[in-house]
Amino acid sequence: MKLFQWVVLPILLLLVVLELVALVRGRERRRFVAMRLLVWTVAAVAVGLPDTTSSVARMLGIGRGTDLVVYLFLLAFIATSFFFYSRYTLLQRQITELVRREAIREAEQGRPSASNPGGGQSTSGLS
Repeated sequence: MKLFQWVVLPILLLLVVLELVALVRGRERRRFVAMRLLVWTVAAVAVGLPDTTSSVARMLGIGRGTDLVVYLFLLAFIATSFFFYSRYTLLQRQITELVRREAIREAEQGRPSASNPGGGQSTSGLS
């Protein structure tokens, strides 16, 4: 085994164990824990048995195992970017809706908003 494997494999195995504990305790969504568990397990296999990625790559018609890893990482990055962008836009819509509701509620109650504590009257004397 190479030095890299001696350093990285224990870390990956610890992460696998932590994910298994999280899966058993059930505090998080099982789907996300299972996905992370799969990623750490595949990473441990790829680091521990590097010829495995080359074999799988050849079966898929890709020349090298390194290329397979890069392609998979690129696809995962793009998918993650789309996921987080959609979550961001959803949050933006929810914030906009919340601010609108609060503004309507404050207008119906006749209270000044927090951004205009004077209730619409100018305190500068320039109006």
